[in-house]
Amino acid sequence: MTKAASLGHKVIFIDPPARFKFLKQMLKNRKWIFSKINSNLTVYSPVNQFNFSPFLFLQNKIHCWLLSRYIKKQGLENMKRVLWVYHFDFPRLWDLDKNLKPDVLIYDVVDAYEFFPEYARKDVTNKGVVKLIQLADRWLKEHIEQHGLGGKEWVRFRENELAKRADLMFASHPLLYKNFAEKTKRIIYTPNAGDFEIYSKKPESLPSELNNVSRPLVGYSGAIDAYKFDSDLFIYLAEQTPEITYYLIGNFYISDSNPAVVKIKSLKNVMCVGSRPFEVTAELTHYFDAYIIPYVINEYTYNGCFPVKVFNSLSTGCPVVVSDLPAYEGLENVLYVAKDKEEFVDKVRQAVLDKDPVKAKTRVAVAENNTWDIKVSKQLKAISDFLSGKDSAR
Repeated sequence: MTKAASLGHKVIFIDPPARFKFLKQMLKNRKWIFSKINSNLTVYSPVNQFNFSPFLFLQNKIHCWLLSRYIKKQGLENMKRVLWVYHFDFPRLWDLDKNLKPDVLIYDVVDAYEFFPEYARKDVTNKGVVKLIQLADRWLKEHIEQHGLGGKEWVRFRENELAKRADLMFASHPLLYKNFAEKTKRIIYTPNAGDFEIYSKKPESLPSELNNVSRPLVGYSGAIDAYKFDSDLFIYLAEQTPEITYYLIGNFYISDSNPAVVKIKSLKNVMCVGSRPFEVTAELTHYFDAYIIPYVINEYTYNGCFPVKVFNSLSTGCPVVVSDLPAYEGLENVLYVAKDKEEFVDKVRQAVLDKDPVKAKTRVAVAENNTWDIKVSKQLKAISDFLSGKDSAR
């Protein structure tokens, strides 16, 4: 949406509804319901105290009234309206469709939501009294708003509804595309892209934080969590290659007491440096001998995960080693794809020795053809064609 706004389109981004947390953020950050980011981009932060009717019905009436009033106040009421849905589970989504009267309804499916822990296992992250409130709210929501459906069943029901109602669909993963192509003809494959403009710029000198770091140097950036990052694979890799230094950029989203975290932090050839600003991460990646994306292969990563970091890292020309996921189909010529942990080790050893300038240029060229500008332009053209009575999907 930021990219669409930068191209001159007026964008109102609607955050997922918050509860009491919003009031705390509002007082702390002075972030009000409508936050104008720039002349073309506004963020609307709705507050829902309850996620079931009659409260939810009334809350959405208020949201739609506020949005309509804002649109009129900004002089946008006569412009074409696109309701661009990213997350299927916005409460009473059809209220927005009915009241805002969009010219185009889009479902942009970017994840295999049915395999998210909160839906696949009905995980609850909070504890104590808050957990009890969350569980009660979920039960009421399921039985009042969701036809008694919860978890995976609710995801499938709502996404099937979206596929039927949407004028256009975009899918960011080959298996998501294949799945929804069986439900609608108006779907376009638009894989995730990279920030080529930022990542392709190599700094003039080695970042100071790498001055005394031993080489070969292999990097990773992003969340270190339990359902994407393969801790067992990474530990095996680091133990099998003590001659290589591993530079982990990002926060741990696993308990510090978890044996895997304890082990990773104890490895002598692993540096856990925490998060870094986006631009700094891009600069550091230029000076890695190789970059890794050691993702676990599970239902979520296999069926819907297309890491943005793939094209970001390729933008630097750096050799990239990845787990064998369907998202990388067609990219085998620029990625080192490993089918198991032994092969991952072999591929990393090959990658750190890969100094071929021709291969580096090929990686950069592929990244340059997979930018957010290109992706968003393709999506905007599809919308324009639809509004013009054409249909470029499929």
